[in-house]
Amino acid sequence: MLACIRPLRICADYTFSSFMPTMKDRENFFWKLPEYLTILPLAVLGFLLSTPLGIVALLVWISIQHKRKPYRYSYVNGACTSFKTNYGIATTNLCLLPECVSRFNNLFNSKWRATEIGRRIVEQQQKYENDNNSNDTEPCHERSDHKHIAEVFRHDISETFPSIDFLLVQEAFDLGYTQDLVTRLHAVFPYIIYDVGLTSFRSNMYTFNSGLLFASKYPIEKVHFNWYKQSCNQCRLASKGVLQVKVRLASLNDGRNIVGYIFNTHLQSYEGDLPIQKQQLTDLLEWTELFRQTTLNSNDIIAFDLLGGDFNLDNMSPAHRETRVHRLFTSYEDVCCVMPGNDYNWTVGTEMRQIPLQDHSISTPEGLKRALEDPRSRQYYILDADVHIATMKSLATMAKTDQDGNVLLSPTGGRRRVDLILYRNVQDDTSHVSPLRVTSYSAVTQLATLTDHIPVAITFNIDHDRFSKKRNI
Repeated sequence: MLACIRPLRICADYTFSSFMPTMKDRENFFWKLPEYLTILPLAVLGFLLSTPLGIVALLVWISIQHKRKPYRYSYVNGACTSFKTNYGIATTNLCLLPECVSRFNNLFNSKWRATEIGRRIVEQQQKYENDNNSNDTEPCHERSDHKHIAEVFRHDISETFPSIDFLLVQEAFDLGYTQDLVTRLHAVFPYIIYDVGLTSFRSNMYTFNSGLLFASKYPIEKVHFNWYKQSCNQCRLASKGVLQVKVRLASLNDGRNIVGYIFNTHLQSYEGDLPIQKQQLTDLLEWTELFRQTTLNSNDIIAFDLLGGDFNLDNMSPAHRETRVHRLFTSYEDVCCVMPGNDYNWTVGTEMRQIPLQDHSISTPEGLKRALEDPRSRQYYILDADVHIATMKSLATMAKTDQDGNVLLSPTGGRRRVDLILYRNVQDDTSHVSPLRVTSYSAVTQLATLTDHIPVAITFNIDHDRFSKKRNI
């Protein structure tokens, strides 16, 4: 059925994209003119010819969506991954939308972006596997969190992802581009969940899925998806929610299993004055608790419990005063947060300004890293954590400057950190949860120009003695 819709979709996408130039298209208009004069008329003709069949196929497709499974599971044979005590996880919003929609975010050539993103991630991870040496040798920095627990971990702005075992993706909306990405990722991640979401008029108006994707080096035991029933504006077109996954890390000699819980989510964006995110956080916390309760077996030991994704809120903006004190952020910990309303000074924002997104100076991982390390450049390219009302207008705002055009430095400048990785760390004897210690946090520039977000990653250790001494591993 999708094959019958595909010609209409391709022609419509190209036609509408031609009238949505990016900043780069405007700069190279005369180079693009021959393409517009030759290919655009053919695309319009193809659109008109494919419309009747496409509409019929679309109606049939809509009529069978109630039978659709809320996700696709893709598996390839890969090397057996053994149990260990150190793990890595990353999260990134990729904006893999139809080309005409991606251009609203000043991104283009989505098909190439999907394969290039996969290539960059895979090549770096394969280097780690080949070298068998993913340890960072940079000096450690000590911090004391809001619970006054002294911890030591590395934090940096890195040109590459660390060695990761799990990858969380948001905005993998377009199925074709997502499948291109999945094909690439399978080189290092044998287990992938994608095309996640519910399709109905109420959940997404038969438009976009949730955009969530989960890639793992470890076998997936359980999967569940819940969609947020409260949404507004453009999010009404996507069945945003939370993808809940239980992975198996190892089986012990006494018959017990070591498992991990990982949750991937994408919250309402630009809610304005509506309290939608607050309700979504409540739903999110309830669903994570319910998923653990219903899937945890008596012979399971939880090695870790992680929650990540694009929260579309930060810890410092006035607009998020209520959401940042939500009880979810006491159940799950954020290594970047000193206390509600205050991040550590070394943190950087993860949501980029759209207008300068394709500037040559940040077109490489090295260039973007230099920009994030410089306070003025960071504030020029990254949104400020001073949002009073979250609306789409903020994406088009530029950094405040003086009369000479110099960026006016602000304590919240370039620090809107919306992409988070949180962890639950209950350490009592009855929790079935192993103590977790974060060893590094990285803001990653490897996907420069390929997305409008800065990916983040953490590495962490779990308490091996808890398993080896008590469980006879």
